[in-house]
Amino acid sequence: MLGTLGLGAALCWVIESRAPVPARVAACIAIAIASLHVEFGLAGAFLVGAVYCWKTEARPEAGLLAAILLLATAWLNSIFGGGMYGLIGTLACVPIAWAAQRLPMQLPRMKLAFYLIYPAHLLLIGVAKRML
Repeated sequence: MLGTLGLGAALCWVIESRAPVPARVAACIAIAIASLHVEFGLAGAFLVGAVYCWKTEARPEAGLLAAILLLATAWLNSIFGGGMYGLIGTLACVPIAWAAQRLPMQLPRMKLAFYLIYPAHLLLIGVAKRML
């Protein structure tokens, strides 16, 4: 997961970069090759960049690309991560994220909270998986 997010962040940097086009193309190729070795593959890494373009530039074609890449990621999760549950679980994140961003609350920024929350959520998933 962190590898996928890291490659997605690198892709966002490429999108915003003012580096010469050949350097940016080379970076995209390197990201694509590296994405073959992370959890959500090419679709997951480039999904981050597509969502970034869609949200920062309000480009409808980026939204369409993000939807296609999300479906590809959900399909991969269904193949490698638990059949229909992987597919439904991936797609269920969309309405949850949509609703969460509309909650009328502000949270303080906690830089290190991720390092506590991420392992805790993996533990909860492991416990739930053992129970099923």
